[in-house]
Amino acid sequence: MRHALMGVVLGAALLFAIDASGKDSNVQSVEALGDVVACFIDHAAPAGAITTDPCPNFRAPRTMSVGQEFSADGKRHVIGAIVAIEAEKTIWIVNWLVQQGQPYCLAGETASDLASDRRPAPRVWLFVPMCFPPDK
Repeated sequence: MRHALMGVVLGAALLFAIDASGKDSNVQSVEALGDVVACFIDHAAPAGAITTDPCPNFRAPRTMSVGQEFSADGKRHVIGAIVAIEAEKTIWIVNWLVQQGQPYCLAGETASDLASDRRPAPRVWLFVPMCFPPDK
């Protein structure tokens, strides 16, 4: 029960983080500072809630670019959408503190995997706590 409750809280944190974000833009690729890329999977929970858990058996993409493959729980995924965001205020995304003005990125197979209003569950998404487009 505690794990499920934590997942609901984490899912809510992600929803808040996307809604509270500042400047964002769709990009084709980003560089992850320190090569830190985390994978999460959202699951439908009772009463319409969404739980968020780390991806089991995650293998990161070679680069954070549209068209690159990654795997989670033994399934192959292809990045189809990346959003680079500059945090408008300090927020928590899962277990990372993102400071105001800090660039972070979200990636998924489709743009709807990253939408805060109608996220399908289950869905797999990637989080890069500190990223920047390669041309910056």
